[in-house]
Amino acid sequence: MCLCIAKAVVFLSTRVSHLILVDAWGFPEQPQPQLEGSGGQGSEVKRVSPPRWVKALVSVFRLFNPLAVFRAAGPWGLVNRFRPDFKRKFEDLFEDDTMMQYIYHCNAQNPSGEVGFKAMSESIGWAKRPMVQRVHLLPPSMPVSLLYGALSWVDPSTGKTVVQIRGKSPTSVTLIEDASHHVYADQPEEFNRVVESICNTVD
Repeated sequence: MCLCIAKAVVFLSTRVSHLILVDAWGFPEQPQPQLEGSGGQGSEVKRVSPPRWVKALVSVFRLFNPLAVFRAAGPWGLVNRFRPDFKRKFEDLFEDDTMMQYIYHCNAQNPSGEVGFKAMSESIGWAKRPMVQRVHLLPPSMPVSLLYGALSWVDPSTGKTVVQIRGKSPTSVTLIEDASHHVYADQPEEFNRVVESICNTVD
């Protein structure tokens, strides 16, 4: 989602006062194979090829959207079994399975978001056109704040790369402790405090 927002801001910059990206996917470039020898010179290191059955399995999974299995399992299926943390995050608000039902029904609809994600990604979770290659297209005067969960699978070091690319342009990186990818749900009070602090700087 953050990748789409960042793309849109490039074209609609006059309507944005301050860009806030939370645990943004789609920014880093996929690492390239390392070269043998010192100084990055030499022949390319050959990667071990996975077994044929692994290749076949991956080929089959690529035919489906990422959450197709969860939809097929139904509201009492894989979400409850493998992601009980979703329920724990909101247990102060809901004592029953309201949140699990909500998550299921959100993902049971026409998966337009998954279709978009699949179209924009390649390999395992890497963006086809990493946003880091287009960060320089953002207006230099536009403030950009990148928020990351300290426990997230998204690499926060990309934020430092964005800061370097933007140079003197106002850019900040904030790491929220004890938060995973769902920063707003894991640490709602701290998340709201940080966002409110940023919003207070906008005229």
